[in-house]
Formats: sequence, structure tokens, C-alpha cells
Amino acid sequence: QELERGEVSYTIDTARAYTERFSGAELFCLIGADHVPTLPQWREAEALAPLVTFVVVPRSGEPVADFPEPFRGQILRGQPMEISASDIRQRLRDGEKIDHLTPQRVAEALKTMHLY
Repeated sequence: QELERGEVSYTIDTARAYTERFSGAELFCLIGADHVPTLPQWREAEALAPLVTFVVVPRSGEPVADFPEPFRGQILRGQPMEISASDIRQRLRDGEKIDHLTPQRVAEALKTMHLY
């Protein structure tokens, strides 16, 4: 959906579109732990906060900041991967394989759809 928008896309735009499309559904937004403290600076942060519950992927060995008011969320538990989405995008740009980092179908989709 964000790619089809054809312009800069913000989380608030996507949240509003999904709220309209899936009336009554609870929306979740998956983010890295490093983004938690920046939530108040996101575009239309006050409007975004009540629309989504943030789900945080922690980085190994790094603490996760508390959610700033009025944001809410939860922290995923388990073994975090030692690679970031930025690393995967860079590997794709460099023509490197990512098959060992994502499920096979995800790797294929990223390559064939030229998302990065």
C-alpha cells in the first residue's frame, strides 16, 4: 500500500487507511526498539498514538525505552536476530544473497518486486 502511494509515505497515512478499510480492527505497528524514543517526533504523533499499538523488536543486549505518552505497545520476547532491516536492504542493493536471513518466499518477493 505504501509503495502504491507513489510519494513519501508516513505511518499516520497507513494507519488511517487501514482504520477506514478494517473498521473496528486493532492495528499493530512493528518497529525496532531504537524508534521508541522518537515516536513523539513522528508525523502527526498525537493522531497516530490512539490508532495503533506498537510492537517492539528489541536489539540484543540493548534496553528498550518506556513508551512515551500517549503511545502504547508491547515488547516481543525471544531471540532477536543480529541483523537489521537496513542491513538486508544494503545486501540487496549490493547484490548479496539474503536467503539465510529471511524465509525463502520473502527473499524471492524482495528480489522479484525490486522493493529495495
